[in-house]
Formats: sequence, structure tokens, C-alpha cells
Amino acid sequence: MNRRHQSGMTFIELIISMVIIGIAVSGVLSVMNLTTARSADPMIQHQAIAIAEAYLEEILTRRYDDPLGECAANGGDRSLFCVVDDYDVLSEAPTNQFGVAIAGLGDYTVSVTVVDETLTGIASKRIDVDVSHPSGMGASLSGYRANY
Repeated sequence: MNRRHQSGMTFIELIISMVIIGIAVSGVLSVMNLTTARSADPMIQHQAIAIAEAYLEEILTRRYDDPLGECAANGGDRSLFCVVDDYDVLSEAPTNQFGVAIAGLGDYTVSVTVVDETLTGIASKRIDVDVSHPSGMGASLSGYRANY
């Protein structure tokens, strides 16, 4: 009798290959899960930086001081702020310069501090803008407004 030799995979080889493929797929899926879970972080960081830049730019356009007393008491209304010191200890959710809340950014908190400093003999004010988010992400920017 002439038996032909059959070639192929045995049941054990099939199980071993399925286990190896399963391990590889689980590794790929865990990396995808980690990537997906962290995909919002760059957006939160970018928004925090954009908010901080907007506040810092607004503050730097204000006058250094008010020697003639032309600025009226603003009562906390940011649309009436006219000198850099008006922003000291400001803490609020992001709003535009007229106090209107910006949609979608309510989770952020903006804090501003203004500190008098002298840089190489020039009277200046350092403005620190901190933007925080409940996720722990945020941004901090500083700028200087000199008395010129």
C-alpha cells in the first residue's frame, strides 16, 4: 500500500499560532487604548496656551500706570480696566475682554498676578497669567510692561 504523506498543521500548531496572534493583537490594542485616552491632552494644552496668550496680550496693551487719575474705579468690570495693575489677582473662567463667557472653555480657570520689578534700572511690571484645567493640564505665561 502506498500512503501519501499529508502535510498541514496539526491541532496543537493551530492553537499555538492562535495564542501568539492573540498576544500580538492585545499588545497593539493596549497601545491604541493608551493613545486614544491621551488624545485630548494636546488639545487641552493648546487651548490653555491660547487663553493665556490672549489675556497676556490684552494686559500688555494697557497703560503702565495712571499718574493723572484718568481711570475711574472699575469695580471688577474687565471692560473698564485701563492700567496693568487693574488685572492683579484676577481669577475667572475665560471671558472675552467685555466679560462675555467663551463657549466651551468653562472648565478652565485664569489667574493673573502683577508684580512690580526693576529690570536693569527700568521700572517694570511682571504679569503672570496661569491657566488651569481640572485634568491637571494648563499653561503659565509671563510678560513685562515697562514704564515708558
